[in-house]
Amino acid sequence: MLAIVRSAAILGVAAAVVISSVARAAPPPEPSATPPVVEDEVAADPPHFVLGAGGHLAFGTAPVTALGAHVSVELATRVWSLGLEGRYDLAAGKTATTQAGGAFVPCLRAQGTWACGVVLVSRAASEGAEISDARLVVGFGPRFELHLALPHDIALRFTGELLVHPVAYAIVENGHWLFKSPVLSMMLGPSLVHAF
Repeated sequence: MLAIVRSAAILGVAAAVVISSVARAAPPPEPSATPPVVEDEVAADPPHFVLGAGGHLAFGTAPVTALGAHVSVELATRVWSLGLEGRYDLAAGKTATTQAGGAFVPCLRAQGTWACGVVLVSRAASEGAEISDARLVVGFGPRFELHLALPHDIALRFTGELLVHPVAYAIVENGHWLFKSPVLSMMLGPSLVHAF
């Protein structure tokens, strides 16, 4: 009986030695393969149309500050837009000077703020007791817009622009200058826009 126990103990020790040597000789397990990290694709941002309308105050386009209105259509994404704008300034001053025209307005957007360029071509017309005159007005310059999003794809914009007019025009009545257009003009006003 003692011989059997001794034999079993020797076999147990021998098995432990063999198992330990096999475990040491076996290569370490390979790390589990993880799928490659795929960066999220940038969400598609297809251009869409934006329609807008608003009012404004114009400074420097007539003998006195003029009240006006404008409408616009844009092709826009989240970061840029290309717009066309129609603009009309109501009669202002004793000479009843009006201005009607259109503008090309390309913009870049960052954090709800738009920085734009404006190229304006319009017709300034003056009517008075002794005057009936019309002039072509060209202007270009920067525009900045604050864009506040509202429900249902509507937004409120506050616009300010400063235009340079390389060619001045004058309103003359009976040999007297009533008004000479300045080199700079300014427009300020709100508008509502709707994206489609």
